[in-house]
Amino acid sequence: MQKITRKKVKAFLEGTWRKGCMNHWYSKWLVRRHIKEQYLYRFVKAKPECHQKGHCISCGCKMPAVLLANKPCRVNCYGPMLDKKQWKKFKDTNMLDINKIKRKYEKR
Repeated sequence: MQKITRKKVKAFLEGTWRKGCMNHWYSKWLVRRHIKEQYLYRFVKAKPECHQKGHCISCGCKMPAVLLANKPCRVNCYGPMLDKKQWKKFKDTNMLDINKIKRKYEKR
């Protein structure tokens, strides 16, 4: 069993709150677009075993809420949550097509 820390509690609350907000019709006002896009990106980058088991195989956090926390993946599937400017730069640098990522997300 892993040690409970403030950092882990904060990440749990971030991910759980954002996931809850995304399940409602008013999510476009509560969860910013760059956060939603990063969620989709993280979802398709996460290991298939994590999706199958319903939790991250590295940290044990519940999927998909862990994908909405600000923390990076411990086994480098994805980095930390970026702010709007950083995310735009990341997308441009890596030539990410959000529509292509959405299609991959919808297939899973």
